[in-house]
Amino acid sequence: LAGRVSLQLRRAFAVLAAAASRGLQRWYERVVSRSRYGSLPVRVWTLLATRLLRSTMEEYYESETDFGRQLGAFAPNRKFEASASGEAAERAGGPTLARLVRELKQRHGVRYVYAWHALHGYWRGVAASLGAAEGLEVQQVFARPSAHLQRVEPQVRWDAMTLFGTGLLLSRPQLDAFFARLHAPLAAAGVDGVKVDVQSGLASLGGGVGGGPSLAARYVGALEASVATTFGPHLIHCMCHSTENLYRYTHGSLLRASDDFYPSRPASHTMHIVNVGYNSLLLGELGVPDWDMFTSLNEAASLHAAARAISGGPVYVSDAPGQHDVALLRKLVLPDGATLRAAAAGRPTRDCLFADVTSDGVSALKLWNYNGNHNGECNGECNGAGTARLPPNAVVGAFNVQGARWDFETHGPVAAAQPPQPVSALVRPHDADCLRPHGGRFAVWSHLGSRLEGLP
Repeated sequence: LAGRVSLQLRRAFAVLAAAASRGLQRWYERVVSRSRYGSLPVRVWTLLATRLLRSTMEEYYESETDFGRQLGAFAPNRKFEASASGEAAERAGGPTLARLVRELKQRHGVRYVYAWHALHGYWRGVAASLGAAEGLEVQQVFARPSAHLQRVEPQVRWDAMTLFGTGLLLSRPQLDAFFARLHAPLAAAGVDGVKVDVQSGLASLGGGVGGGPSLAARYVGALEASVATTFGPHLIHCMCHSTENLYRYTHGSLLRASDDFYPSRPASHTMHIVNVGYNSLLLGELGVPDWDMFTSLNEAASLHAAARAISGGPVYVSDAPGQHDVALLRKLVLPDGATLRAAAAGRPTRDCLFADVTSDGVSALKLWNYNGNHNGECNGECNGAGTARLPPNAVVGAFNVQGARWDFETHGPVAAAQPPQPVSALVRPHDADCLRPHGGRFAVWSHLGSRLEGLP
């Protein structure tokens, strides 16, 4: 009898625990995730996540996401290698990272293959076990996100880096050794470059170890030195908008200018174009802004494609194989697949700098860029004498990006209650700053109108 009662009690407790878990999850999704920094729901959840639910949060991050994981080895993992030894797998004819890269290049004509990694290795840095095995001095450091960052994204208060710490290397010699060992297997497999993510998170890890700027300087310096030696110029800086990072770059010039591309979030598409355009005002003075990938079959693909054409940065898509809008993609490239990149970073025209192009209901976003000889001087290829002067040329794009805005309640882009209405805009040659010194007539080609006009 006592055994049956005990079993029934355990079952009852299990049912109650499951119900409480579901209730907490619904409360988090409906209330906490939509609450402002400093609000009562956020304060209560922060207390629960950092105290009572700490073990539950750790289990969640470990089992449901990658954010709780640390770098455990330098060799390619089981997603790429059939065995612990890539050379043995290669000899046995099994799958290896080198075989994958070789097939991409030889069979599919891919010119460059990049690998992704976080600036500090993986989302939570380097595992202590890897440090012990490789003679690296790994120190667990806990993030201290600023109030400004928490206002934009309160979730950083209970993310894995804040709750459980990040494995860091603190000296430049240790970091040089770390990046050399991280990049060597990639280069040996034929990988051409790296996209380095999670960079801005490093600033919040500087407490007690010299400060965020000093820590970022050590990591960025070691990273770029290793890339220069191993991969040459092939480096993309990503999640890098912290000035602790931006002001340290001396080798890598390609800078991601945006949040991610979210194909299934309709409200994010116009916000993406707005963000990359205005961010490029700063980033364009520091490097080449990268406006991120897009998918060509997306409902907003034409908007994204037109923006990439004027961006001055790389143009790439993340289409699934065989799922392409070929007609759209052909508008972006030459017959051999090459792109005609503009000469600088696309940025807003002067009359858009202080306009609310997302929510005022009347303003269009205009972006401009220039091509080639914007100052009208000879580029040395004009004729044998090298004395000809080429006319300046520029491009201006006008976009209706009304209808969505950033919301501090939901911490992301939200659509307006009413669908956006058409807007009108005056597009002039002098919208392009490089044409302002020139008062003569201009030949203007309208892409959508497919017509050539002469304007004063």
